[in-house]
Amino acid sequence: RETSREGRQAAVADVAEKFDVVESVLADGRDYLVGNVFSVADVHLYVISSWAVPTKIGLDKWPRIAALAARVGARASVVAARAAEGLSG
Repeated sequence: RETSREGRQAAVADVAEKFDVVESVLADGRDYLVGNVFSVADVHLYVISSWAVPTKIGLDKWPRIAALAARVGARASVVAARAAEGLSG
């Protein structure tokens, strides 16, 4: 089922609002959501933020989220898990 234009706009606005909050949390220079300690919250944000590309929301407005996602995505365990799932990048 296809989402209406209005529904998509509302969903994008909702995601943007949440990403704005996360971006502000990361504004203090921390590397991860819970200070400088890698946690399951970072993994969850990594997965959620990875959906920004195929949904055409992008992460250009949220460079701190993009940087955190890049750090998480570079972890050996994440690279291995993505390879095991047949996912690229």
